[in-house]
Amino acid sequence: TGILPREDVLKLGHHGSETSSSAPYLDSVAPKLAIVSAGAGNSYSHPSPITLQKLKERGVRVLRTDEHGDIILATDGVKIWIEELRKRPQ
Repeated sequence: TGILPREDVLKLGHHGSETSSSAPYLDSVAPKLAIVSAGAGNSYSHPSPITLQKLKERGVRVLRTDEHGDIILATDGVKIWIEELRKRPQ
């Protein structure tokens, strides 16, 4: 077991940048779902393809605000409900 608690959901730091989530960190936390908050077409190319690959290798489901719009999570302490509020074209 790692030092950090295992989590069902992880909100990635710094918009999913390359340095936001190291392999040892992801292995310790072992999330089932990762949320990435990043603007569509941002000039930093967040989230990083390297970070997304690390998540994919670990079988982590990824939801991204640049692709899914606003993301709402709710829980009763046992179950987690996810709602994606897709952005409508302007």
